[in-house]
Amino acid sequence: MDKKKVLAVLGRVATGVGMGIALGIPLYFVILYCLFGILPMYAAQAVIVLSVAVWLAAALTAARFLSRKWVKRLWLAVLALAACGALWIGRGAYIDSIPKVEDRGLMLSRYEPFAEDTLAVSLDEPSALKFDTLPFAMDGATALYPVYSAFVRATCPQGDYSWPARDYDYYDGVRSGPNAVACTGTND
Repeated sequence: MDKKKVLAVLGRVATGVGMGIALGIPLYFVILYCLFGILPMYAAQAVIVLSVAVWLAAALTAARFLSRKWVKRLWLAVLALAACGALWIGRGAYIDSIPKVEDRGLMLSRYEPFAEDTLAVSLDEPSALKFDTLPFAMDGATALYPVYSAFVRATCPQGDYSWPARDYDYYDGVRSGPNAVACTGTND
């Protein structure tokens, strides 16, 4: 083998390794920055993938292992990856912008059985089952509160069965009147 060719290949390898190290140190800090939750998860994923792609493309380009045609293709692929990353970040930002109900109590208060503008469903005709007072406690999953409320609205006399229930003994098994219908948290 020719000594000049060996030195040329070693020079390319050294250039690629040097470029990899030079870009790898900032990449290390970018990845740490992303992993510690400073960016939203969708942005951190896109930044990490794009950073690694740019690092790899820059190292291969600096080492001159690829022909000009392949270097163009490589950077076009990195550009396409950047566009996909931008779409991914845009999708994540859109999903984050959708309003979320954080306080479940605000939503449930709209389903109180006899409130003026309640969202609780009413029957078209009177119920065959009627109670003078609610003879049992209805306490269960928060998602079923509208069902409980509709049941109370259909079977019990008008009164205050409001949510949340916090002023009763959880272990006596008897509850009627105020706070007879409740959805308590898992810690209650």
